[in-house]
Amino acid sequence: TLDLFTSYCDQVGCVPLVRLSLPGISADTAAYLVAHVNDAHPGRVEYWALGDEPDRLEGINDDPNQSPFNVYRYINEFREVYNAMKLIDPGLVILGPELASKYSHAEDDWLTPFLRYDGDIVNAVSIHRFAVRKESDVVDKAVLKVLRDEPALIRGLEDRVEVNTSVTVPLLITAGNVFAEASTQTPSITPTAIV
Repeated sequence: TLDLFTSYCDQVGCVPLVRLSLPGISADTAAYLVAHVNDAHPGRVEYWALGDEPDRLEGINDDPNQSPFNVYRYINEFREVYNAMKLIDPGLVILGPELASKYSHAEDDWLTPFLRYDGDIVNAVSIHRFAVRKESDVVDKAVLKVLRDEPALIRGLEDRVEVNTSVTVPLLITAGNVFAEASTQTPSITPTAIV
């Protein structure tokens, strides 16, 4: 899949970003994928993201040997996978946490704990941005309000990144839409092309 994806990115002239889901990928598997891509496509895949809206998976019990998935398990898995990938290629740019929505409300905040524990290693903080949470809420007035409020939200997130990290880390929005699809996610490798 990664070989086909990388070849496709070459054909259309875009820079590939490979997203690995947490939970769902082990440190050994992530390291193997980095080594394989580096051997098969030297210098072509520099950007990797760890997580694919992990906040939407909160509370799942995918492993009976561990507690249900939460932000602290994500933080620990992120560091373990990050370290394994960087051992293979220290030049990689690794993004995270790729949150769907739990970054703007205090009671639902996954971003601040992530920054406090993994902000020293992440190369870029990444989120997904949706105007409204449910398709039934898609009305002109609601979407226009979100668009008006967007600059303040982004400034607030940039401030939170700056306050909670000891190094300069950029904030990226790596996916977005009017509303988040109400679908059940299954952990998988989901390469994403960024033009």
